[in-house]
Amino acid sequence: MLRALAFSCLGLLVVAQEVKPLENVQGLEDVEEAFKAFQRDFSKFYDDIEKPARFSAFAKNYRYIQQQNTKNLSYTLGINKFADESTEEFKKKRTGAVKVPPKAPKSLPGQLAKQGYRLPSSFDWRSEGAVTPVVNQEDCQNCWAISAIGALEGAWKLKTGKLIQLSFQQVGDCSYGYENGDFFLAGCGKGDPWSAFDWMSQSGMAICTEASYPFEGRDTEFCMEYAEDCKVGLPEGFLDVNFPYMAVETSNVRMLMEAVATQPVSASLELSQPFQLYRGGVYSTDSCNNAPDHSILVVGYGTERGMDYWLVKNSWGDEWGEWGYIKLERGAWCNHLYYGAYPLLSEDRRLMYP
Repeated sequence: MLRALAFSCLGLLVVAQEVKPLENVQGLEDVEEAFKAFQRDFSKFYDDIEKPARFSAFAKNYRYIQQQNTKNLSYTLGINKFADESTEEFKKKRTGAVKVPPKAPKSLPGQLAKQGYRLPSSFDWRSEGAVTPVVNQEDCQNCWAISAIGALEGAWKLKTGKLIQLSFQQVGDCSYGYENGDFFLAGCGKGDPWSAFDWMSQSGMAICTEASYPFEGRDTEFCMEYAEDCKVGLPEGFLDVNFPYMAVETSNVRMLMEAVATQPVSASLELSQPFQLYRGGVYSTDSCNNAPDHSILVVGYGTERGMDYWLVKNSWGDEWGEWGYIKLERGAWCNHLYYGAYPLLSEDRRLMYP
């Protein structure tokens, strides 16, 4: 009945607030006391029916964190907002299906080298002022829209010198039901970044600023109301009509490095239990199904303690991971970033001054 849906991505972190010292939970020997501290630090409230299940999930995660952190891994885990969810619940809420890669012209490895450009050993678009603050998708599965908007924000900054926080709520609302082959966009249901780029190109709609079309945490029917009166962030026709984006070949590390050195790149990855509880360091795993289910933004790369990594901006608020970011091992089979894509802006210089 329904066509194939792309990524599902549900984050339950509340709007970013002061980060609590996680050591006050991890250092406790008694799980019950740790659970009480967790409820206090993250403002968790349960009724008598729900509480036993949440405590059971927390206890398993608590012990798992302790066990993993004694293994001298390249990353550490910690108590976060997801610590009262079982692995099964976490995966169920945040998984989807991607059956085909984006249909678009692909970048060619070596393009920058042919232009005499030598890739730096590390790069971070945050230091170039091309990345907006980490957002929180809450219980709306719109990571695909956040990823696409993040790539556009970076591209626009590089083209015009202006970093503008754009409305991913508008993209979810106004593109709802847009069909792209076997895929369609479904707001807080599911979607994918390249279909979002296609929709932007085909619709020709201007993109509002985040402040004038703010995130509601759900699908709304405000598209026509807000989009007509909002403050324009990106003007009509900002994407190339014929080729709105370029695709990056999965598993081609050099190609993705070149793309990321050019501008922030939308991509997707596969979630897992350690990812759920990630706290810091270079995340690596040898357990995977090569089934990407979450869209993110790649904003850089580097090396830490001898391990190459991708610098990834997530959308679960800045309480998660390294202030909302994760370092993902670069080049490992189970740590692929899938279906990378970056937008191609129109060459019409009149669009630079909306």
